[in-house]
Amino acid sequence: MPYTFFDKIENNISIAGRVIKTLPSRFLFGNLQTLSNNIIPIINKNVNFKSENEIVQNGFKKNKLKCDYELIEKIQKKYNLIIEDDKKSVLTSSKKKRMIIDPLKYIPEIKLLLPFVNSELTDYYNNGFSIEQVRAWRIYSDDMYYYKKQNYIYSNIWHFDKFQVDKLNIFILLNNNVNIETGATRILDIKTTRDLIRSFKFIDTSTDKRKMDELIIKKNKINYLKGNLGDIWIFNATKCLHAASIPKPGSIRDIIQFEIYPYKFNSNLEKNNFNCKKDLYIKSISNKV
Repeated sequence: MPYTFFDKIENNISIAGRVIKTLPSRFLFGNLQTLSNNIIPIINKNVNFKSENEIVQNGFKKNKLKCDYELIEKIQKKYNLIIEDDKKSVLTSSKKKRMIIDPLKYIPEIKLLLPFVNSELTDYYNNGFSIEQVRAWRIYSDDMYYYKKQNYIYSNIWHFDKFQVDKLNIFILLNNNVNIETGATRILDIKTTRDLIRSFKFIDTSTDKRKMDELIIKKNKINYLKGNLGDIWIFNATKCLHAASIPKPGSIRDIIQFEIYPYKFNSNLEKNNFNCKKDLYIKSISNKV
């Protein structure tokens, strides 16, 4: 169905509404979260936002420890057997990203990766943490790799994750030679992100960002979550603008992701451990197949 004049008007109204709604957070916090997503973590004091922790200050870091090679190789082998199996994985709507339906069920060894990130997480969270989502996916190449202005395929447009700002993501690389050309995630540090948001150089995910791209490339502000099999990156996707990169033709990029939240006292969750919920996103795309 063609994109009409009225669709354009409706889209512009939606963008204007999002911009107005996030104005307080844009100026006060330098991000586009809701005020509650910014303020509740400060009240709860789950994170010491004044600490010298590298994740607090910059918004991301490469984990000091790399995964045990025998363990990550075993996980990789299981992953490769499952990821193209239509009964155990599902394609997203773009057909350029495939996700394992239940990673912990099919690759229980993933839980053995926790000791490699435990010290970083206990240092970041004042009262413990909870891993509440584990995902594993593969992204494929697309012709958009050659374009400066790209359409949305799989989070390849600059954006924030919409959650409370005390949430963290962990990426565990399942390929060697993950780099700028082979699909390494792009990320801007917290300071650069704040500057772009407050100056309106970044307006909304749906607006043209070619001028912003030219600026951050010229100033060498883009960081890449690159590395090899078993390397681990920890980052705050709620405070840092970030985007997937499209792998060059002939390349794929495989990832395991942990979503980390502050531990809640008086809950039935196990402190500093996996407490995964049913993945509603995976369920929704599975039902469409």
